[in-house]
Amino acid sequence: MKVDMNIDMDSFIQSCEATISRVSRGTRVAAQECGTTILQIAQAKCPRYTGTLMNSGRLSVTGSSGNNYAQGFAATVSFGGGDAVNPITGQHPSEYAAAVHEGFAINPITGEYSEYKSGEPKFLEKAIRLFEQSGLQKIAYKHWKQAIYPGGDNFYAPIGEVNVAK
Repeated sequence: MKVDMNIDMDSFIQSCEATISRVSRGTRVAAQECGTTILQIAQAKCPRYTGTLMNSGRLSVTGSSGNNYAQGFAATVSFGGGDAVNPITGQHPSEYAAAVHEGFAINPITGEYSEYKSGEPKFLEKAIRLFEQSGLQKIAYKHWKQAIYPGGDNFYAPIGEVNVAK
């Protein structure tokens, strides 16, 4: 039996680069989707008096793709950003975001410690832990699978031919 393989290396390299590019785009989309979900969970758990802190939540996706395959993307969820000011205290949410997150609830009118009427401490940390347990791997896998197999599970790119002779 004789097997002859003729592989078009240009097509092979092109196929590999296209797959890497799709995986990179898929990773960015996965980071965006994961970050958005964590932000939404954290905002729902964020203590609210005026809503200023809750509305200061931000998502930033950073990173780049390219020929350096070690590069990647990171989703950062933060609270205390933006231009809003608490309408009662006149404070920027960055001045009290950490204290509220850690559980130090201060009544903005009396200035005294009070229990949260809505939301809970560690709202961002709890959102990350909850999401980590329930969805992170599923979202990443979904986007990577779509990147690697854009035509479904039976996708392959022909890069040559194989002939088998007796």
